[in-house]
Amino acid sequence: MKTTTLYSVLLKWAGFCCLFLLFGQCQPARPSLQAYRLNKSAHLNEEQLRAELVNYARSFIGCKYKRAGKDKSGFDCSGFVTFVCNPFKISMAASAHEQAFNIPGIQAEEAMKGDLVFFSNQNKIVHVGIITESKKDRLMLIHSTSSRGVIEENILKSDYWVRRMNKICSLNNYLRQTAVSLK
Repeated sequence: MKTTTLYSVLLKWAGFCCLFLLFGQCQPARPSLQAYRLNKSAHLNEEQLRAELVNYARSFIGCKYKRAGKDKSGFDCSGFVTFVCNPFKISMAASAHEQAFNIPGIQAEEAMKGDLVFFSNQNKIVHVGIITESKKDRLMLIHSTSSRGVIEENILKSDYWVRRMNKICSLNNYLRQTAVSLK
């Protein structure tokens, strides 16, 4: 009888450990950061860079929100953007406000995968996300929200986000700032 009880406890413990390993922490579903790093001898063209950046960002969907979070244990919006851009040697400021500072905006029709969307509250930039798809009736964005963590959604379907959209900035402006060469 003790053997059956011990076996049952061990089985439950093993099940709990498996669930924790699967869902307890946010782990990228993509290859390691090394696979995404650019080096001096191998540069990506702009289209490849944008696609890789978005794919890498998507690997963190489901990560939890953490105020001032800058790693896989939890992200705030600007920490998420900075973390995603870092392996591509794209230098980003610490806050959404600073990330948008002195970067010209572009028209929504010009927006491309990998560009950044900034949101404001009473004229102050307070949120940022990365565009994953841009079409006339869809503007898909991946971002870290305080209520749902890292998600991808069509922000054009949300009055909340549409009302707060401040500007869209091309990824190219950040590439120029950090001197990442493109073919």
